[in-house]
Amino acid sequence: MNAIRHVAPRYFQGKARPWLGGAEYAALALSASAIFLWQALPRLAFAQSAPDYSYWTTLIKEAGALFDMLTALFTALALLFFFWGLALFILKAGSEEGRAKGRVRMVWGIVALFVIVAVWGLVQLLFQISGASENKTYGPPSVQYPVD
Repeated sequence: MNAIRHVAPRYFQGKARPWLGGAEYAALALSASAIFLWQALPRLAFAQSAPDYSYWTTLIKEAGALFDMLTALFTALALLFFFWGLALFILKAGSEEGRAKGRVRMVWGIVALFVIVAVWGLVQLLFQISGASENKTYGPPSVQYPVD
């Protein structure tokens, strides 16, 4: 029982643990560490074979495709918001309050379009500067051994 007290954090010594008792806490910490080491050590050592990064490559490509779709969607929504404000501005031309609402919506639509295009441009600029390409696959860093 004394060894379990050393495993528990100092904050909980002598206090009731609301979610775990001492033995359960030690068992959970030990099993979590064992599972981590069981999963991580072969991957860190690249044991027996080269690591397969196809999952991460696919995930990054899918995230890029999702980013492209969301960019198009938000651009369309910002443009729709601008035209909604323009329609309010024209249709409520006799009312100052209606014209003000339309003007505010048009301004926010233009601001949204500016932000979307600016972020898209910065991403494209970073691609250009870094030399990255959407069609190129990148592998992990490795050491090239000379061939005799």
